[in-house]
Amino acid sequence: MTRTKTVVLSAVVAAAAVFASAALARPAAPAATTVVKPVPVAVSGTEFKFTVSRKVVPLNKPIWFRFKNVGDEVHDFSFTRPKAKTPFLTPGKSATLKVTFKKKGTYQAICTVGEHFLRGMKVNFVVK
Repeated sequence: MTRTKTVVLSAVVAAAAVFASAALARPAAPAATTVVKPVPVAVSGTEFKFTVSRKVVPLNKPIWFRFKNVGDEVHDFSFTRPKAKTPFLTPGKSATLKVTFKKKGTYQAICTVGEHFLRGMKVNFVVK
């Protein structure tokens, strides 16, 4: 066999081996995705207090604060750390505030309307 035929034959055999191994190879398993379910917290606000379904929430998980204004005045639900706030809500309206706390500690939520905070419209959450 000539040198040229040997080189060509070697190339054909190598190519066939690559195609055969590709055909026999199993597809890689898809990367596992972890779905993190949000932790719901019901919050109602009235003159001049908040009522919440829980005061202890987990670290590094999405918390969905579902705020409903059950009062007679406009209210909101706001954190300064991390900075997050619902819109001002008229009586009977609701909004969801999504927050993920990155550090353990105590976080305070307040109503930022007028002097509502000073009149007692505040609540503390402990993040563990």
